[in-house]
Amino acid sequence: MNASAVERTNLLLLRILKNNGVNFSETAQHIIDRKDNPEQSLTFISALGILVSKFTDYIKEHLTRSSTKGVGFDAKAFNSIKNQLKDVKSEACINQKQEKNNSSSSSF
Repeated sequence: MNASAVERTNLLLLRILKNNGVNFSETAQHIIDRKDNPEQSLTFISALGILVSKFTDYIKEHLTRSSTKGVGFDAKAFNSIKNQLKDVKSEACINQKQEKNNSSSSSF
């Protein structure tokens, strides 16, 4: 994933991708670390590295006329991650319903 894609991606999704074996570049890892700890400031060199990486990604995207754009993926890994996200979503819905039930029963 390029630096811009990492910046636009939810931190939870990035963690799931990393846990499932996706390797991130050093620049992408700096962005993830910054998203994980927003109070931690970047050094000038790290910030400059991120900007250079974004610029090179921009140049690659706009100057090369490749027919394939986006991120390549392994279908099995994608389906595995998709199923894990479904499980997380259903678990979150169950927890939310339980919280609503607990708050409504305690209000009486």
